[in-house]
Amino acid sequence: MRKGDGRTLAESITFRQIGSDILAARLDELDDLSTALYRPLKTGPLHKMRLAAKRLRYALELFSPCWTESLAPFCKSIAKLQTSLGELNDCDVWIADLGSMLPEGEESPGDEYSQKRNAALWMLDHFVGERTSHFRSGLMRWHEWDRTAFLSTLSDIVDDRPPALGTERSGNRETSIEL
Repeated sequence: MRKGDGRTLAESITFRQIGSDILAARLDELDDLSTALYRPLKTGPLHKMRLAAKRLRYALELFSPCWTESLAPFCKSIAKLQTSLGELNDCDVWIADLGSMLPEGEESPGDEYSQKRNAALWMLDHFVGERTSHFRSGLMRWHEWDRTAFLSTLSDIVDDRPPALGTERSGNRETSIEL
């Protein structure tokens, strides 16, 4: 299909427009998965949220040259969320593995079983504490994003749709004009 200037639709789409569409999808995905933060004991959804943060960050890094406004602060903040959720996931894996090493049973003080059990209990205690710290870090970062409209601001920056009738763009932002 040809446009009025003789170019095909594919020839008229810019890398920035493609990036805008991909980033909008990644933002929506992360936002949709954020409810996992309100169910801290469900490990699978938290892991999916970490992966969504990772995809968003990498897409931002890939398409950032398409925007004059720096996306680096957004990438840095998303990387911190990704790190918190990644460390949380690592703790979840350790906790599951250690829990499976601690079957119920009689222990005899001083034997090898007792020493291994004590070590596993100590490590389980450690990773439960670490998990709590990483979870709180991710939860508070998300709360701060909600408070400051982080995702909305990012969405407004990367939105590459033409302005609606009665508005014009000023840089990357839309401003209303009187008709």
